[in-house]
Amino acid sequence: MHAGLLEADEYGYRIADPVIAQHLPPPVRIHHISDLHFGPKSADRVDAKDGGPVGAALAQGAGVGPVRDDYRDWLGSLPTSRRPHLLVVSGDLAEFAKGEEFAAARQWLEQVESMLAAHPELADGPRLLLVGGNHDVDWKRAEDASDPHGRHAPMAEALPDWPRPRLERPPSDSERSAHLRYPGAGLEVALLGSAEYGGEIDPEIHIMVEEVVRRSAAEARKELEQKAE
Repeated sequence: MHAGLLEADEYGYRIADPVIAQHLPPPVRIHHISDLHFGPKSADRVDAKDGGPVGAALAQGAGVGPVRDDYRDWLGSLPTSRRPHLLVVSGDLAEFAKGEEFAAARQWLEQVESMLAAHPELADGPRLLLVGGNHDVDWKRAEDASDPHGRHAPMAEALPDWPRPRLERPPSDSERSAHLRYPGAGLEVALLGSAEYGGEIDPEIHIMVEEVVRRSAAEARKELEQKAE
């Protein structure tokens, strides 16, 4: 298994070669899921939305109930050695950015978060990360010109405990994205907020990504140099 590079331990797997292990952190398992869509329509089967043969085939494969619950149940059935250490959930979490939809999403997220596997290098950092989508925006509030960022407030108020881009505030480099570093694991995550109509990404966000990559590379080189001294 894994060409002899990994072996099982209490956290799942570790690097088997002791020489390589001195220079690399333990492997980190990351799951990225998207489009939970808590709301009335999510209870529909796929064939209720697509009456054609493709919808029927997808519905037969998906079975009864939302796919998100299948993921949660599957995750709970896994041994600890196969569960993810880190979970990234991107939008859409809700259908219409309603309070009750976000409340249901929060309950589901708490259940899934409790199932994540422990990791020696992630113990002090958040391990469930969020990025909202266009369905997580209250577009009716966008009509209020006096509060141009209020459309993002429902998600911010309902899900304040997990890292996410702070789009409910006036835009700045530090708020339109959330940067998380896990130095011991050699991992950095940038959560970028682009929850607007059309899914277009502002040029400023592209620049931000390039800056994150440059900064991360510089910090990684500095850390390696310090270890080599």
